[in-house]
Amino acid sequence: MEGSCQMLKVSFHGGMRKRGGSGLFSLWMVIMTLFLCGVSISLYNVQQDKLAVSLVSPLPVLELRDNLTIFEMREKSLIRKSLEKTSSEFGSDEFASEFRKNFLSGLTSDMKSFLLRNVVVNKESSDLWDDALKDSFFKNVVYREIRMSGGKLRFTRGKVDKSLSLSSGSWSSVNFPIEFGYEFKREYLISKVGSNFIIEESD
Repeated sequence: MEGSCQMLKVSFHGGMRKRGGSGLFSLWMVIMTLFLCGVSISLYNVQQDKLAVSLVSPLPVLELRDNLTIFEMREKSLIRKSLEKTSSEFGSDEFASEFRKNFLSGLTSDMKSFLLRNVVVNKESSDLWDDALKDSFFKNVVYREIRMSGGKLRFTRGKVDKSLSLSSGSWSSVNFPIEFGYEFKREYLISKVGSNFIIEESD
């Protein structure tokens, strides 16, 4: 009986030593895993600091759309004022010529600036143009076409191409600039009922 009790004690203490060794190993694995995760996160953060990517802002595009809306409101108002100043008989060649002259002379500096801003013609920026070339642009490109058709005066703003370079503005980070091209034009149909002019936008 005494011998068997001694063997039981030995067997019991041996089992405790095995479980203790296994627990230490598991704890060591957990510590190593956490350490390696920490190292990986640190390396990632360092790489991000050195290689930051900046997003391109769409703000210039939104501003262009807003400015176009404002411009077209002014354009339509100027059309009406120019019609009311025209004294020739509606539908005649003299009326179209006088109206166009009144309209061009009424273009404000803000309207001209909008038309010229970021405009590219034959791959040349309007920043390089002199005053004579700018005047020719308004008369012979933008507002060149005006004619009678079906009892209505067709007044067209010719196609204008604008080009924007969109960038993040942060040169310390990876930057992917986007070249944004935009073109717009508008045709107005003008008719007269009695003494009132009716201005419609053609699709």
